[in-house]
Amino acid sequence: MTTFRTESGYQDFRRPDHVTFVRSLKEDLKRRDFTVNALAVRHDGTVIDMFDGLSDLDHKVLRAVGDPHARFHEDALRMMRAVRFQSQLGFAIEPATESAIATNAKLLAKISVERTATEFTKLLMGQDRQAGLTTFIDTGLYAYAPQLKGQVAALRQLAGLSAPQFKDAAIGWTLLVHLTGLNAEKLLRAWKQANDLIRLTTSAAQLLKQLPGADAWALYQAGKAAAAVAFTAEQALNSDFDLAQAEAAYAALPIHAKAELAIDGKTLMASGFKPGPQLGQTLNLLERAVVFGQLPNDQAALLAAAQK
Repeated sequence: MTTFRTESGYQDFRRPDHVTFVRSLKEDLKRRDFTVNALAVRHDGTVIDMFDGLSDLDHKVLRAVGDPHARFHEDALRMMRAVRFQSQLGFAIEPATESAIATNAKLLAKISVERTATEFTKLLMGQDRQAGLTTFIDTGLYAYAPQLKGQVAALRQLAGLSAPQFKDAAIGWTLLVHLTGLNAEKLLRAWKQANDLIRLTTSAAQLLKQLPGADAWALYQAGKAAAAVAFTAEQALNSDFDLAQAEAAYAALPIHAKAELAIDGKTLMASGFKPGPQLGQTLNLLERAVVFGQLPNDQAALLAAAQK
């Protein structure tokens, strides 16, 4: 349950300057964003539909309640919610609402990056991201998103991919990095994304540059999670990419992390190596040799190689 209310004055295009509590359900519903979200239910289960939201729901149409310009001035994030719903739900945005998004796109710059990023990430992971991204481009919203101004060609490439729905946000971000040529870390930090996602996307984007012919060292450096993201991204770009073969190549690596190496610094020092740059260089050479299959991952064999 919620108290009915009306709002007025949205100088920051997000929070109302004044909130008035009212007894009128219609006045409350008039402030909702889209007709499909402006429905109420009585205690007996009867649906109250004052703006033909049920019809729009049946026809999968996204329509602003009342004047779309007013709705987007109340909260400019609603424009991103529209393209996100289009992607996530497969709804079409009706012409007047889409036109209002194009007219008011510049208001997106007044919304916090974190809120915009939440909607954009969901858009990337939607079942109909092609439609959502296309509207994101055509209405000009992209120009007010971090680092995407001037990236129309890359965004259209991303929108044109016919790959299935992405199960991991990192896949969408990795493809965006790859197609735009932007620095992964700088882009995701501009979007204020989590450090784990930044690291994963950065590693996946580095590997994606080398696919489909990445060598064992590139696969090893990426790690399991990033390799999986990069493989899926490459498959989205190249329908001929052999995903099973790539996964088998990664699985066949002699080791998948430095911790699995059969020798470490302590062992080398016990055999006469002194702490310092040479010790680290020797370990790195042994690690690469094992990954490339030039040496077995056997302590005795690695120690003998190190002594030479």
